[in-house]
Amino acid sequence: MKQSRLILLVLVLIFASLACNFGRSTAKVPPTPTIAVTTQSVGELVQNVQAAATEAAKGGTVTLTFTEQQLTSLAVIELQSQAQAQQVKDLQIRLRDGQIQVSGQYTQDSLSLPFNVSLKISAVNGQPKTELVSAKIGPLPVPQSLLTDITQQIDQVVQDQMKANGSNVYVDQISVADGVLTVTGHEQ
Repeated sequence: MKQSRLILLVLVLIFASLACNFGRSTAKVPPTPTIAVTTQSVGELVQNVQAAATEAAKGGTVTLTFTEQQLTSLAVIELQSQAQAQQVKDLQIRLRDGQIQVSGQYTQDSLSLPFNVSLKISAVNGQPKTELVSAKIGPLPVPQSLLTDITQQIDQVVQDQMKANGSNVYVDQISVADGVLTVTGHEQ
């Protein structure tokens, strides 16, 4: 008898809980706002880099900050000048939780899939060093061996760019937080 009362009590509580939530929609996560692409943001980024280069040449410590809008704008505008521009749409670069998160839509022939790439960047022996944390195209994760190859290519491109610009900057620290990428360094 006690057991049947307990079961009845549990059933009443379950049905009461269901009745209270019936018809109520589940909370949906609001969509992340789109980062606007502007040539003004790219101009600010270029000016900041030029000012930092001038300061570094004087022998001081330099701190550069890049916003999500500056990096997204630069990437989209650069991508538009390349032949593959039609394959990547809605490119967004977010700076969150110590990671650079790149997302967009990749189209090949008639197939269009979302992509997401998360990477960490740090300073190692005075050079920027990347680590691809994850990458997905559509529902499929990119294999670890390919992530390693991509990471090496990114590092090589960054080092080549620094050499091509005649940069003799030793990168002390790189941090990513709250929509901002901060790089601190000094002239070697």
